[in-house]
Amino acid sequence: MPSRFVPPPATPATAPIKGAPATAPMIAPPAAPTGLTIDEVMPPEAIDFAIAVVKGFGMPEQLAPWLAAIVGREGWRAYVVRDRDMAVGGAAMFVSGRTAWLGIGAVQEGARRRGGQGALLARRIADGLRLGVTGFATETGKPSPGEPHPSFSNIQRAGFAVAYERRNWTLPQPG
Repeated sequence: MPSRFVPPPATPATAPIKGAPATAPMIAPPAAPTGLTIDEVMPPEAIDFAIAVVKGFGMPEQLAPWLAAIVGREGWRAYVVRDRDMAVGGAAMFVSGRTAWLGIGAVQEGARRRGGQGALLARRIADGLRLGVTGFATETGKPSPGEPHPSFSNIQRAGFAVAYERRNWTLPQPG
């Protein structure tokens, strides 16, 4: 008799918040002053972008080739944050028709609190508007009461409001 895989019970994790524009349609990108540089990523730079982003998220560098693969794909635009000439973060935008999703935004710890995330949001919104996008969506984790949550604050400053909350689930860690 064949055995059947039974997954371990999942438990609730943090709930991400899906964002939606506070004003529709968004007519101008938010102001986002920074001393960092935001550039669109071209295929020869894809792996540098991806390594900077996975480091910003604290993820294993082995994920970088997977993320680099979005560069140049239909609908995708990737952006890199540079401190002088060093890639220190990045983000992506997926455009389909008049709608865009803004995600995969991360800045490495040493370059945080310098306006990089806000500038990434502003650049993607500006590029989306130039492409005819009228609806933007993004998401972040739900802030814990009383704790600072820079990602949530950046998204709000960019003009997004909470559309709904979704619970994430996680499996028990081995060990």
